[in-house]
Amino acid sequence: MKCFLKYMLLLTIICIAGQTLFAQRRNVVFFYGLGKKATESAAYANAFESTRQITSFSDFNYVTQQNDAQGMQKVVDDARTQAATALGGNLNNTQNVAVGHDIGGLIARRINNTHASMFGGLILTGTPNTEMTIVTNYINGRLQREFKATGLNRAPDIKTAFKLGTQDFGQIAIAEIPMKWAEKTFGADPAAVFKSVNDLQKSSRFLNNLGSVPTVPTVAIWGNENDPAVWRFFSSVNGGAIGATPAGTILDSDLTMTDFVSRARDKADNTITSENALGILKIVLGTAAIVTSVIPIFGAGGLTLLNIVKAIVGVGGGVSGGISSQTNFDNAAKARLARDWVDDSQTIWKSLIGATREDIVTVDNRGAMRESCRQGINDPARGWAWYFTTLTSQERNYCWITEITQMTVQVQEESDGVLHKTTQQLGNVLDTRNIIEATGANHEELLNHPGVTRAYNKVWNGESHNFFFTR
Repeated sequence: MKCFLKYMLLLTIICIAGQTLFAQRRNVVFFYGLGKKATESAAYANAFESTRQITSFSDFNYVTQQNDAQGMQKVVDDARTQAATALGGNLNNTQNVAVGHDIGGLIARRINNTHASMFGGLILTGTPNTEMTIVTNYINGRLQREFKATGLNRAPDIKTAFKLGTQDFGQIAIAEIPMKWAEKTFGADPAAVFKSVNDLQKSSRFLNNLGSVPTVPTVAIWGNENDPAVWRFFSSVNGGAIGATPAGTILDSDLTMTDFVSRARDKADNTITSENALGILKIVLGTAAIVTSVIPIFGAGGLTLLNIVKAIVGVGGGVSGGISSQTNFDNAAKARLARDWVDDSQTIWKSLIGATREDIVTVDNRGAMRESCRQGINDPARGWAWYFTTLTSQERNYCWITEITQMTVQVQEESDGVLHKTTQQLGNVLDTRNIIEATGANHEELLNHPGVTRAYNKVWNGESHNFFFTR
């Protein structure tokens, strides 16, 4: 018995020591995303305990907006070379973990394809594993049509002409903000986006080469901002990065883009109310003017109450002066278009990022009765027996569905404001334990969000895959 207890005590000590050694060997390598820099990824470190061995951010300066003919593969090659230098003697240590945000996750996956021994585990955070739909809709011109052409036509009078602390955004139209972000991130000309960006479209050669599931333990952390996706996302984007001039940033001020848009919508609402009221008042006063010309209760003119009110609202005296309320109603109509566009912008943006889309599904109703026959059978006057006597043998056989059909359905998915749920989850091919939701985090906030910190803790505590257990 004593020998057994000694053996168990020794085994426990070995396990504890092994786990400690295991934690010390762990090297965490961060790969930043599209349009980002290594210094911007430093926020990741806040989500990890100090005991983790984190590679130096200064060792990474690969360019994500790449115009080399190899596109994303060039980004991957540069990132791998720099990561190998940073890891030094731990280059082929399977305890190394690669963490990637945005296309940083694609970099990690591609390295796993070509240099399998470099990393023993991958953590993909907000990664466009199957596609980045907004890129396709930028290239094909749909983003411009919805947020620049149509948006500006429908909402020409809603400008971000508010003071944000010390920041003055002048007369930049709200509808232009997503376009400015896309131009800055994907390339100024939709017809000639960065080659690395072009590789982010669905079924590109680069994405197809990634395969379905990585060959090492993999966890996907996905952001679920959900509603309101569009303006919440742009509240988290640096104002200078989206080309807002002459100001510097949105986040440096006391209002977010969500507040911005909300105020603009309120302004449109107030304009609708006031312009309609003023137009109606002019009509009423115009009718009163006609009455005074026929029954001169107040005299032909002079300092009457009616003429004073008419002067205040800018109406000419008497019938000859004329009254125009149409301008006010036109102003109200423009403001209504602007307000409705702001309300519609959420639905439009969801469609552009693929969170709202049409999918073709297969429906197997073989053996069920066709609707045309069902309607005949349900004839209340004569009943099904009579109906069948009116059909030929061939027509009776046709009443039963014998083929598999396809139909188009509307798919509504959660998103992080840029990527829909399915692509962040690696196309739903991972074990559900290895898919962790960061509730309330949009694509930008995935860099440093309490929900992401909780997700990382789950990973390190082995709640997803035992490989990551380090305690």
